[in-house]
Amino acid sequence: MDESLKMRLLKAVGNESVMRLILANMMERTHAEFCAFHTARDREFAYVMIESRELSPLVPELRE
Repeated sequence: MDESLKMRLLKAVGNESVMRLILANMMERTHAEFCAFHTARDREFAYVMIESRELSPLVPELRE
């Protein structure tokens, strides 16, 4: 992971709209159907983005 992406992710923690943009950009660049970021820096945060609702039932750890 390049340092600029790492810094953007860490700065976005707690800001859901910015995190959504970063994860969407990562998914677009990598052609991924699933993207997640987890941190326990100050508080524990987990962000998960999936391409479509059809994928949701395939991953039991995800819930809407």
